[in-house]
Amino acid sequence: MCLDKVSDCIARVEQRVIEGGHYVEPSTIKGVYEKNLEHINAYKDTFGVIELYDGMAIPTLLARIENDEVTFAVKQALKKNWIRKGLPSLAVAIKLFLS
Repeated sequence: MCLDKVSDCIARVEQRVIEGGHYVEPSTIKGVYEKNLEHINAYKDTFGVIELYDGMAIPTLLARIENDEVTFAVKQALKKNWIRKGLPSLAVAIKLFLS
């Protein structure tokens, strides 16, 4: 599950702190956000199933990749910057699936 931008993640953590959660440095949040995308790119071929969810409001499945083949995708997936720019090879596969 991913949010649209690092700033959205930072805002979510700030809200959780207000609600009693623990604080996390914005630089740590940014690093984790970027590293998670890097790891998916680097190791995507080792996963049997990858599901990409929009985490902005109610978690919504955007795409499912099973054994390196897209088996489900919605058009909104390609509107997500974190998919288009952060997961470029998966974005291409999703685009081909939708066309």
